[in-house]
Amino acid sequence: MQLVAGAALVGGAWGAAQALVRWPRAAAWAADAMPDAAWVASATPLTIAVETASWNAAPLQLYALSARGTLRAVYDLGIAVAGLACVALLVILGASAAQHDTAPALAKRDAPPSLVPLIPGVTLPLAYVAPLLLAILAGQVVHEAGHAIAAGLHRVKPLAMGVLVVFPCVPIAYVALPAAQGRLTRREQLRIVSAGVWHNAGVLLVLSLLSAGAARVFWADAPGLAIRRSTDPALAPWVPAGATISALNDRAVARASRAERLEAWEAFVRHDLPDAHGWCVGVREWQNATDACCRTPTPAHACFRAGDARCLDPVRVFRTSARCDAACDGVCVRPAPHEVLGRLTVEHARGTELVVLRGPFDTLRRSVVVSVDRLAAWIEALRLTRIAEWAARACEVLLSVLLLSNTTLCLFNMLPVAPLDGGAYVRLLVAEAFARHYGDVSDAYVPMDDAPEHDVEDAECAPWAPRAERVVRGVQALALLLALAAVARSTWTAVRHVL
Repeated sequence: MQLVAGAALVGGAWGAAQALVRWPRAAAWAADAMPDAAWVASATPLTIAVETASWNAAPLQLYALSARGTLRAVYDLGIAVAGLACVALLVILGASAAQHDTAPALAKRDAPPSLVPLIPGVTLPLAYVAPLLLAILAGQVVHEAGHAIAAGLHRVKPLAMGVLVVFPCVPIAYVALPAAQGRLTRREQLRIVSAGVWHNAGVLLVLSLLSAGAARVFWADAPGLAIRRSTDPALAPWVPAGATISALNDRAVARASRAERLEAWEAFVRHDLPDAHGWCVGVREWQNATDACCRTPTPAHACFRAGDARCLDPVRVFRTSARCDAACDGVCVRPAPHEVLGRLTVEHARGTELVVLRGPFDTLRRSVVVSVDRLAAWIEALRLTRIAEWAARACEVLLSVLLLSNTTLCLFNMLPVAPLDGGAYVRLLVAEAFARHYGDVSDAYVPMDDAPEHDVEDAECAPWAPRAERVVRGVQALALLLALAAVARSTWTAVRHVL
């Protein structure tokens, strides 16, 4: 029902936006409100574009700066960062295309990095969709500003700047640059091509520093796993927000490292924390138990095994029975292999309780959000816990979508496929490599698709140009096939895991 309501809302908003863009009086009102902006709006059934040329001359002012040489050196670092992003993306795509398991890669220890497709309502909570779209737009503005600034440092004037919205609601910011950028050297062209990714990488660095600084002030290390949210009404009274989990099955996490705590939680959710020992129950209790629940599951009992199978109350067994690591005067029992049972040792205001859960735990990761941090003592002392938790959740969503959007833009723009930045980047690198191999390191080579009329002759006269073009097209074809395989494989893995 929520998906239907959301689809209706998006469809209605799209229709209203289309009507507004096509309404002549709306353009007149915009011109009266912003006479100097020179905005131009256009629409197709699946796109809405808003473009302006008013800001085209702004980047050229950077050329007059006395520090432009220093700025160019800074953007030289962006060339190296863009190359690293391209290599990292190809590694991630390769790992995603080759994965064979049906569990998410983040749930496995030492798993190689891989793609996790963002499917609203499946791998991406619906509450994150709108903030993520806004974060993507902000990241694209930062990205395109990098291209415009780097172009201005070399006296290249943008043709236009604008925002394109693709149905249903995917924003794309862009800066249109001349296809033939004068007689720029390949290094200067690489600066412009890499500047967008370099800006996104800079934003990632700033966000990481801010996150680390805020963590030191507002958060402290939790003695276990702090429960940040508990949204399941049936589970919330037993696993409330604000409590702390000190043990998962037999794994104590109160004194474990931060990474070990998170690993233990992921293993618990996957039902991959085996019990070290069984439980010792009385001989008469075992003999009087039936095996009815082993054939037909019941909510109050679970199937245990000790040679044969019998039904026992798991809560009573786990809370009152001794473990079999010592001498057992009764029968040592363990849950049957098909039983998915888990135990949480929860510490809260009422004391310490052992909570017994029956799986599967596929939804536990979404209904119970845990963290290795808790609010700092000074916040709890001022009794600002509720306000701080609300602010923490808001900051968590904001920071996560900003990190996700800038990481995505930083990596996927470097896919070596036209018209992405990675396509132009690889084309320029291949041209430089061929020029050096043939002893021709001039910058006369212009890509065949982008060559202006007065440059066609020079481009065709370069003896290595046709070979360079074949290499570029081969690299682009291989990268595209790898990307398609990785996306298909990761999407199938995510959907199959959910189903």
